Amino acid sequence: MTVSTQVSRNEYTGNGATTQYDFTFRIMDKSDLLVQTLDTSENITTLTIDVDYSVTGVNRYSGGKVVLNTPLPDGYKISIERSIPVTQETSIRNQGGFFPEIHEDAFDKLTMIIQRMYGWWSGLALKKPSWLANYYDAVNNRIRNLRDPSQAQDAATKSYVDSSDIDLQQQITSNLNRSLRVPDSFISQLPPADERAWKGLGFDGAGQPKLQDPAGTGLWGYVPAIGSFEKGSLLTQRFEVLLWESTDEYWRWDGALPKIVLPGSTPDTAGGRGKGKWIDVTDATLRANLGSGEEGMGISLTALRQGGNGQNLAVFVSPQMKNANPYTNFGAATMAAFTTAMNMGIGAVYIPAGVYALEKTVEVSLSTHMSIIFDPGVIIYVDSPMDVFDININGFHLNIQNSNARIMSRWGSADGSQVAAWRLTDASLDKSLTANSLKVGTADNISKFGYAVYGSGLNLPVFNHSLLQGVIGIHLDSPITGSATAHAMGAQLNGCEIYTDKEGVEVFNRGGLGAEGLLIFGGEIISQGTAIRVTNSGLDSNSYLPPLVRIIGMHINAYQALYAKDVSRVDFALNDVQGKYSSDVPINGFLELGGVQQFSHIGNKYTAIKIGTNTTGADCPSPVYQFASTLTNAYFSSEGNIYQLDAMTRPVFGFEGLTNTTTVFSGDKIRSSVGTWVAPEFISKIRLSPDAAIGNTGASAGLNYSGDASFANGVLTLLTPPVQGFTYNIWKSIVPDGATITQIISHGNLVGKEVAILLSAAAVKFTHGANMICPDQKPIKMNLPNVVRVFVLNTVQCRITDIGGETNRHTDITSAPTSAASSGYVGAEYYDSSTGRYYKYFETSGFSGWRYINTVAVGS
Repeated sequence: MTVSTQVSRNEYTGNGATTQYDFTFRIMDKSDLLVQTLDTSENITTLTIDVDYSVTGVNRYSGGKVVLNTPLPDGYKISIERSIPVTQETSIRNQGGFFPEIHEDAFDKLTMIIQRMYGWWSGLALKKPSWLANYYDAVNNRIRNLRDPSQAQDAATKSYVDSSDIDLQQQITSNLNRSLRVPDSFISQLPPADERAWKGLGFDGAGQPKLQDPAGTGLWGYVPAIGSFEKGSLLTQRFEVLLWESTDEYWRWDGALPKIVLPGSTPDTAGGRGKGKWIDVTDATLRANLGSGEEGMGISLTALRQGGNGQNLAVFVSPQMKNANPYTNFGAATMAAFTTAMNMGIGAVYIPAGVYALEKTVEVSLSTHMSIIFDPGVIIYVDSPMDVFDININGFHLNIQNSNARIMSRWGSADGSQVAAWRLTDASLDKSLTANSLKVGTADNISKFGYAVYGSGLNLPVFNHSLLQGVIGIHLDSPITGSATAHAMGAQLNGCEIYTDKEGVEVFNRGGLGAEGLLIFGGEIISQGTAIRVTNSGLDSNSYLPPLVRIIGMHINAYQALYAKDVSRVDFALNDVQGKYSSDVPINGFLELGGVQQFSHIGNKYTAIKIGTNTTGADCPSPVYQFASTLTNAYFSSEGNIYQLDAMTRPVFGFEGLTNTTTVFSGDKIRSSVGTWVAPEFISKIRLSPDAAIGNTGASAGLNYSGDASFANGVLTLLTPPVQGFTYNIWKSIVPDGATITQIISHGNLVGKEVAILLSAAAVKFTHGANMICPDQKPIKMNLPNVVRVFVLNTVQCRITDIGGETNRHTDITSAPTSAASSGYVGAEYYDSSTGRYYKYFETSGFSGWRYINTVAVGS
């Protein structure tokens, strides 16, 4: 046989199912095949005979099959190629038989080897398409595993090109980022260099480039014109300037253009100076204008991007702006700052941090609303007694942002009792003052301001979180003028800490309305006198009282927490009163009130500290003491207060007298003291909660009953109720033996209550009627002294609910019955003293009527 075909290789594509693939050429041994696969990632895998595949058709001239153990995946390619060893193993000797088939097989093998070599050269080798060509043709195949180029004509790998391209792209991006760019697809080209020289670049209405003359636009500032005043010139553009050689100054023409300047001119002869004429634009002039404080000069020449000019940024004036040394001339410098600020319409004076010495009082009368703002680092020392600030608010509003800046006295033993750190005056219906974080104290621990704050006629003032030390903390008084033009209402002290020798807060009510609506909340007052004093200091009317004082959530350490005289309503709630008492400081009450028409006393705690070796519990004042004033105290309520005053021998509620003082309705329950709730002579002035412990002392004082009653014409009138409960003890001196009661009139506080009446008299009769209802509408006689209980329907009517002791059921039978059938009813009784017979009406199942028994006098 012969090798009649040049095919020595077959190629197929897998479908995921086929395992048998034909080869169409002869092989002499199953190992003469090279089987390879190519996956979708172009990875080549050489398969192993008898492991990955098997072969049929060995030594068959038409070929055979390669049988894969597993189907070739879809998209994979398989190459079946004849690959025989390059050897010649057939031995042909000179002697011997001639075997043609053996010779032919040897020749066939050689042919096959040549075919394999030819296949490599024709199908696998990189070659030139012709001897004439000067290039190699890869036949649209890629070339892999090249080295990166080193010579100019070396082939370039993809990684080398990509790396070079990244560097190039970065350079292009860098250059682009530093260039002017537009999003448009086209933009006009700029003119040549000679046309662009000394021009500015702008854009027209279509956004296309346009050259602009700086002399006309001012783009580069001022542009010198050709010539001078001395030589003459022609100015055609607004920003052209002309040199005046004799002064070396440049001038701009502000009038109509063009402007002809004749030789030998000056600004004065060529049109004059000023707006619409020649304007000096020389640097020296500009510097002078920028340094000038005249209106329209200085910072006013600097424009702001958001509009306006630099002057609009001036929001305060400081003493440093008005005085070369404000630290030793604080008073004068600060007054000048106020004056300038108000004149210029600037609403604030700012005090920068620093140590200042006051040489004179800061006296100011406001002409507009103002703020004074302190840096927290400010200290103002006052070396001789004088007011620090004396400000007439004058109907405007003053806002003090003190930020804990300190005003400190250090004048030693000199008398400062009449001077104030802040003296503030107003007479207005508007809001006068807001003061935050004031701080007034002493630097030498000897000198003190007479008043930390002295406020007169302040309307709706607010003091927040201030620390004040002085003889008196805050003084407030109302204007004497009528309420139509000025008021002093609504003062608030929020979170203030006040330490004083005398009053922590004093309020003098005078004029038409007084300083009404005071609120003191959430702070602390430590005083060697009265913490809070609110008094009548000349009110116009005896019938009108300032309506409201509220003291809430305070800690008070003082000999007296509150003195209030002639105030319509007082609320004293949730305060901690740490009282002091001494034999050297006589005080009636920790709270002392007169002319207070409504008093609400809720949730306060009282303790006390003894001061001095000669002081005893008798010196400890009553927690609440009433005195008589212009109008009577009217409605007092006390609830939930705690009195831990172990040594106190006085009562909790003290009274100057019975006139113009009022009854206290108390829901208080906790009292620890030697004294009781109220003194016996004033038991008519208090009503205690049933749960309040009165103790032996209270019982001995008669706090649990009342003997205040009167009796006339059959009417028993129950007057002042007992301090606690609803029991009356009525002696024979009021209701005698044998009396007949036809009506009980009750005190208003007894309405709706069951009242127990202890009668000392015997043989007392109760007549049924519209005003006194007996149990079954029949009269009753109580023979022996005992208790009658009544439910008070209203002040003139009551219902008898019980009569104790020996009683006759009824007393309406006035003569002895004559027979068993005489008129009567169950329980009716009659005693005939002439016969000694005692009659009683019975009703049983077998009998209904009168029965009697004979009675015999003892010893007869």
